[in-house]
Amino acid sequence: MLRLADGRAAHVSVTLFDLADGTRRRLIAVQRVSEGLGAVETDAWHRLSHVLAHEMMNSLSPVVSLAESLVTLAEDPAADPDRSETAAAAATIARRAQHLMGFVERYRELLTIPQPEPSPVELAPFMEELARLARRFDQRVDVRVTTERPQGTATTDRELIEQALLNLLKNAIEAARDHPLPAVAFRCQSDGDGLSFIVDDNGKGLPLNADDIFLPFYTTKSEGAGIGLAIARQIAIAHGGSLTARRMTEGSRFLLYVPTPRP
Repeated sequence: MLRLADGRAAHVSVTLFDLADGTRRRLIAVQRVSEGLGAVETDAWHRLSHVLAHEMMNSLSPVVSLAESLVTLAEDPAADPDRSETAAAAATIARRAQHLMGFVERYRELLTIPQPEPSPVELAPFMEELARLARRFDQRVDVRVTTERPQGTATTDRELIEQALLNLLKNAIEAARDHPLPAVAFRCQSDGDGLSFIVDDNGKGLPLNADDIFLPFYTTKSEGAGIGLAIARQIAIAHGGSLTARRMTEGSRFLLYVPTPRP
């Protein structure tokens, strides 16, 4: 960005290219910026302020649902005589609250996606807990962890990957909920050097401009914030990985790939 002699703002970009005869040329493009730049910047900051709130809501929604279940169980002790369901719900709330606090603190400190801090993660219980949390977004949707998942431990940043996958699962659930038999399948594959987390839904599928879905604040939902997929992709990139989407015969598939450091 620069200021022209007449006081107007302009955006300047420079690129090099080669002609067929081998000579190199430099292209300098100068584009005047509209006087509404200040308003656009203000709006951008306003939108960014919703990012953290969006992530908190995504995490707190299933926690609230679990808390409501605890109230119901407390009012009817006969519904859970050995208290196992009560204990499991309370433990999940505590774990999720701790992870959310860690994510918020790191996000606040850096005002961007935190740098990953890999640690050992037991994959099977990790995925089962994510599925249990995801079911709380809409209990009408059948969310299943398929048998195609690696056993054992992987090294990755649990808090960040959990946040990204919750966003993908919530997106899949919202896409599938209008299907007569709404379903979301969640699985994980390992190739030795990395993990691929795959989320399939049987919803209406991706929009025609599918490449736009990862843009911050882009949404096709009337009440959507357009933040979840953008953050999930940022988390994947922060790990040196990727997040891709593809149309399926029915519905959509999102694949989150992250390399896993060797011990």
